[in-house]
Amino acid sequence: MTFEEVRKLLQSLGAMRKHIDTLYEKLKRCEADRGNLTSPFGKSNTPIQGNGESVSSVVERSAERVLKAQAEYEIAFSKYMELEDKLSAVVANLDVEEQDVIIECYMHGLPAWKVANKLYLSERTVKNRKHSAIDKITRSFYNET
Repeated sequence: MTFEEVRKLLQSLGAMRKHIDTLYEKLKRCEADRGNLTSPFGKSNTPIQGNGESVSSVVERSAERVLKAQAEYEIAFSKYMELEDKLSAVVANLDVEEQDVIIECYMHGLPAWKVANKLYLSERTVKNRKHSAIDKITRSFYNET
C-alpha cells in the first residue's frame, strides 16, 4: 500500500464509524416506531381489499423497515470490524504518541489544530506525528506483502 492509500484507508475507517452510528440511530427509530404502532391487543388492523386480499398494515411495513435497517447495519458493522481489525494490529506497533494522533485524527475525526489543543502539542507536531505514523503503517503493510 502506498502512503496515500493508507491515509485514505484511515479516513474511510472514520467515515464508516460515523455511518454505522447513523445506521444504529435509524434502526432504533424504526424499532421505536414499530413499538408505537402495535395495538394493545397484539393485533394489527389489516385492511381488506375488495378482492379479499389483505394489504400490509402500517405495523407490517414498519417491521419490514426494521428488518431492512438491521440488515444494513449488520453489513456495515461487519465491514467496519474487518477494516478495524486489519489496522488495529498495525497501529498497536506505533509509538503511543503516534497512536493518540491517529486515533484522534481518524477515529474521532478531529482536525490537527483540535488534536494539538487536546494533546497540548503544537499543530506542526501533530502533523509530523500523523505523517510519521502513516509512513510506518505504509511500511508495515508493504512488509506484509
